[in-house]
Amino acid sequence: MAFETPRASLLRSGSLAARCVPEQEQVDEFFECRVLGKDRAERCLLDTHVSWTAVYPVSLRNGKTSATVTVKPLDEVGSVPGLPVISYADVARVLLELAGDRARAGQRLLITTANGWSAEPRSV
Repeated sequence: MAFETPRASLLRSGSLAARCVPEQEQVDEFFECRVLGKDRAERCLLDTHVSWTAVYPVSLRNGKTSATVTVKPLDEVGSVPGLPVISYADVARVLLELAGDRARAGQRLLITTANGWSAEPRSV
């Protein structure tokens, strides 16, 4: 499925500043392509003999590493409450650790804060 540049609508707020907002169907198509693309890539990995580990960090920011980063297998995570934020440096440190950890090969891992995950599914 090819993704073309979305048509945009020009909106004005109380000030004269304008912003570009894509129409909802283009936003939906974009996210569908991203999600399906990631899913297909993961399924392709399963069919290879490559040693892989997939990581899913929460929201990222610039900053130093912290001692409060947690790495959890995705099958143990029911929900990610709130908007946990970790640094790019935290992710880099975890990636370096994982590169030498053969026990984590073939796993899908969440990188989050110590309190940035729950085993319980999010209640609706």
